[in-house]
Amino acid sequence: FKDAPPTPPSRAQEILWHQREGVTDGVCLQVEQDDYKGSIKRLMTNGNYVLLLITYGLNVGVFYAISTLLNSVILIHF
Repeated sequence: FKDAPPTPPSRAQEILWHQREGVTDGVCLQVEQDDYKGSIKRLMTNGNYVLLLITYGLNVGVFYAISTLLNSVILIHF
């Protein structure tokens, strides 16, 4: 068996491997230490994420609204 796979399984493992081995031969290690606000700003400026957020929010909101109204109608009759 080999000690390690030829390529790391994730970006985080790649960064750890490069730090442990001290490899800096042209490898771009963009290790960013972003804070919470920076992460939220990046999410809110990502068009695909905003579209997903709106569509999911509408679906869940409509489902809960209908189920709440339907619950009160069903409780009256049963």
